[in-house]
Amino acid sequence: MIVKKYVTDIFNKKYYAEEKVKIEENLKEENNIINIHPEKTYQKWLGLGGALTNSTTYNLNKLSDEKKDELLNDYFKELNYKFVRIPLGSTDFSVSPEEDYSNDLETNVKILQKIKEITDIKTILTPWSPPKRFKTNNSLYGGALKKESYNDYADYLVKAISDYEFMNINIDWLSPQNEPFASQIWESCKFSIEDLKDFIYNYLAPKLKNTKLILWDHNKDNLYNNFKALYEKNSKVKGLAFHWYTGSFSEEMDLIRENYPDILQIETEMCCGFSRYKPKKWVIDAEYYLTEIINGMHHGLNAFLDWNMLLSYLGGPNHRFNNCKSAVILNKRKNDYIKTPIYYYLKHIGQTGEAKVVAISKFARDCSLDTIALKNEKLYVVVQNKSKHCQKINIRIGNELIKDKINGHSVISYVF
Repeated sequence: MIVKKYVTDIFNKKYYAEEKVKIEENLKEENNIINIHPEKTYQKWLGLGGALTNSTTYNLNKLSDEKKDELLNDYFKELNYKFVRIPLGSTDFSVSPEEDYSNDLETNVKILQKIKEITDIKTILTPWSPPKRFKTNNSLYGGALKKESYNDYADYLVKAISDYEFMNINIDWLSPQNEPFASQIWESCKFSIEDLKDFIYNYLAPKLKNTKLILWDHNKDNLYNNFKALYEKNSKVKGLAFHWYTGSFSEEMDLIRENYPDILQIETEMCCGFSRYKPKKWVIDAEYYLTEIINGMHHGLNAFLDWNMLLSYLGGPNHRFNNCKSAVILNKRKNDYIKTPIYYYLKHIGQTGEAKVVAISKFARDCSLDTIALKNEKLYVVVQNKSKHCQKINIRIGNELIKDKINGHSVISYVF
């Protein structure tokens, strides 16, 4: 029997290239084994997504209508993106600081309507900072939400949801504050756990109709304790959001899965620091992404959202000079864009669509191999080799075996 495999090997100029491999009878192979157990599944994997930042829309509008449509199809058809994170107001990835969301509303809606023509999506609305009038320091940067403004700010968020809904864009989930423990040199607002709970449960949640809440939206280094302190059982609370920047902290995710089995775990932001585009140099960043997603899936992750969907060749614009990489960047010379290694690595996960995470076991002598299996009407096995050496792998499913090799710094997906 022959099955398809898809190979991304940037060093050998393979970009999700289709190949074939033979399935053999299990020959009692004992070395380099990856066992797949399709009968045992864990959480539901919901898919990938990205953020519609002001920088993304600014760069999208530099493309012709034809190229813009092509790019949206590359994300929402080829990568099966199912989530869009919408910043409310400006972020560091904005051309300039903006106090009100209305300046982005019409542009965002036009793009979201185009996306909805491609596929069904879930939307996440997230503010980086309340307007200045609601804050203790009268600034978009740092400070806190004034207690006397809690009710008015809750009304402001509900109005933003209504404004999108009036233009036929449903807001499925609201994250009340991006990175609530951070006081940044860009748009931010600091909350204590006690103040954030007060605002969410006494002012915001009672005003919401169909939109659900996802909480935290910050790093994972103390994820369980922070969520435990913030969480109250409430029909409006749907999930937990977190970011990549302080590390994987898998055990924190395990504690969430064990103690809050009905709470979705959604990674809402990841990006790598900017460097000039060189495909082979960017492979290490692509590996960071795939390692983070695969590791997260093994510990309860339900969805993953990248940060900016389209940045310039210089990793911007960013009005605070905090430039970074994105999976797709503008071509600096013409009306076109470049799909970076990050894009092709994400495709190995995006190919599956919604699926169940499958139980696996593998030889543990080399931690440079990352492996995940996902199952819907098909079975997908993804293997990443982060070492520079070619490695033998033997994928065993029941009495069947695939004997193969995986080059250094490459990814293979097997589709059964």
